Amino acid sequence: MKKFHNKLKVLSLALTMTLGIVGTVSFSNSSHSYAAAVVGANKVEKSNQGASTSHQLKPKQVAAAFYASYNGDLAAGFEKYISKKLVLHGFDGPMDRGVWLASDLELKGALKGYKLQVLDQIAEGNKVVTRWTLGGVHTGTILGIPASGREVHLSGISIDRIENGKSVEHWSEGNFGRFLQELQAPPTNQVTQNIKNNKVQVSSEVSANHLLKPKQVAAAFYASYNGDLAAGFEKYISKKLVLHGFDGPMDRGVWLASDLELKAALKGYKLEVLDQIVEGNKVVTRWTLGGVHTGTILGIPASGREVHLSGISIDRIVNGKSVEHWSEGNFGRFLQEISTPLNNQQDPKQVAAAFYASYNGDLAAGFDKYISKDLVLHGFDGPMDRGVWLASDLELKGALKGYKLEVLDQIVEGNKVVTRWTLGGVHTGTILGIPASGREVHLSGISIDRIVNGKSVEHWSEGNFGRFLQEIATPLNGK
Repeated sequence: MKKFHNKLKVLSLALTMTLGIVGTVSFSNSSHSYAAAVVGANKVEKSNQGASTSHQLKPKQVAAAFYASYNGDLAAGFEKYISKKLVLHGFDGPMDRGVWLASDLELKGALKGYKLQVLDQIAEGNKVVTRWTLGGVHTGTILGIPASGREVHLSGISIDRIENGKSVEHWSEGNFGRFLQELQAPPTNQVTQNIKNNKVQVSSEVSANHLLKPKQVAAAFYASYNGDLAAGFEKYISKKLVLHGFDGPMDRGVWLASDLELKAALKGYKLEVLDQIVEGNKVVTRWTLGGVHTGTILGIPASGREVHLSGISIDRIVNGKSVEHWSEGNFGRFLQEISTPLNNQQDPKQVAAAFYASYNGDLAAGFDKYISKDLVLHGFDGPMDRGVWLASDLELKGALKGYKLEVLDQIVEGNKVVTRWTLGGVHTGTILGIPASGREVHLSGISIDRIVNGKSVEHWSEGNFGRFLQEIATPLNGK
């Protein structure tokens, strides 16, 4: 959540990136927990020769072995440690497992002397957080960008949820803006400055909150983003803080000033903590924030758009305060959002068309991209909430074999789009508690969406639900 200094013309390219996460791993001498995990993994495998043993490994051992594969046989690492049913949250939204692997293999092949280094690993329950950096000399094409001859680096923070020895869900945030800038810079003989491990002296500060557990300290600090942020810094952030920002080190004062500027420039500003993971004195926080861009941010004037920024941060807590902080986030997309005037946004009809098209693909991703989290929803039978709508439509989609939604017509006036649609399939699963009938069934309706900033903020729907319920409740032999 700290100031980002990359140039817009480079950062806007972050949206075109297909990398799902990152790829390569080598490990610093200070990563004792990682090394121990690898040793543990090797011991388990040796004691169970000839059998698949990854399910017997602890989550941290699984993650350690997976990231180690970036410096060896990456495809084999994916096969062994990444579930084929993986739910993947990439740098810029969901993608699939195959795209992630292909992207990281392309990256690995294009960097001479490629090496991934795991800087830290933190685990709680079945979630493992990995802070990593990778690099090499750019000698091949990456995302269509030809070789620059430069030594380039990419760093990030990833979270894996491990079940039965495999990652079943994955999140990642990284410094793609700077990485893209490095890729596009002309060749240079200047060697990129090596990442240095900062040695932190234990703070002697002691405050009234030193009795709080690390997770309680982090929770209270991030809560202050929705209240008195300056007081939150004073209470929970050490004045001797070692800070690793989005684009390299900065100081505590710059961080606070930047976040206060951001908060003041977003009307309806709100920060939401999505997850927190703790191990020892380190706390990982996955967060998202947003609001309407009504003030200047980094010299960029108000766009009037609803914008969002998300990221993953790590705080090392000593005596009730954060003494060291790391952060990675989706600044490329954020900068593109704030630099795009409201009148340059997607045409409402295009937004609606893309949303309804997602019914035949990744519906959850369609909701995330095109349906506002503050949606006002008028359902078939009165108001409901966004989550219920998504869950209902996913249930319906899963219960109809050969499911397909067809848009019959779309009409637009101003920011309102009317969509006439029909959907159908063979009823092979339970819908609203009604068991499979084996019948081919259809549901049709007319929906209206009010589009603001590329998302539906209000939705109305009417359809032939009575007839549809009658169809699914009638057994095939009662036809």
